[in-house]
Amino acid sequence: MVAQRGTLNFVDDGVFMVLSIPSSAFDLEDSDGNNLISMVEFNNQRSTIAYMVRNRIVLSDGLGSRELLGMMLSPELSHDTREEHISQIIVMGKFSIAEQSGELRFHTDLFGTEAEERELTISAKRKTHQIEQEFILSDATTTTVLNAELTADQSIDTEIALQPN
Repeated sequence: MVAQRGTLNFVDDGVFMVLSIPSSAFDLEDSDGNNLISMVEFNNQRSTIAYMVRNRIVLSDGLGSRELLGMMLSPELSHDTREEHISQIIVMGKFSIAEQSGELRFHTDLFGTEAEERELTISAKRKTHQIEQEFILSDATTTTVLNAELTADQSIDTEIALQPN
C-alpha cells in the first residue's frame, strides 16, 4: 500500500479499513538507539501499537466510538535504504455500523514526524452504489464527517424491491 494512504470500504453494515501509517507516528521504545523501528522492536511492542491504534483511529457517531474488530498490524520494511527497518505500519480492521445515530465521523491523529508524513489521504467508497469520498487528514484537520450516502444502508431497499408481491 502507498505510504500515508488509506481506504474505508462500506459493505452492508460494515466499514473495512486499511491505512498505511508511518512508523514514526508511534511513540515506541528504540532499544538499539538508531531512531528506526526494527522488526524485533515492532514485535516486542505490538500490544502498545495496537493500543494506540484502538485509541487514536476512531469511527464514531451519536452513539459514540465504534470498536475496531479483527485488527491486524502489518509492518512494511523501508524500500529506501539497505538497513532493514519498518517505514510504515499497515492497519486493517472492520467497524460495524449496524446501528447508527447521526453523522458518522472518522478521526486519527497518528501522523509521522517528517513533513511528508503529516498528511493521510483516505478514499471512502460504497462500490455497490458507486459512491466515493476522498479526504485528507492532517495535524490541522484530524476529523472528517463522512458522506451520508456512504453510511446509509441501502441494502434494505434492495431486499424489499426483490421480494415478489
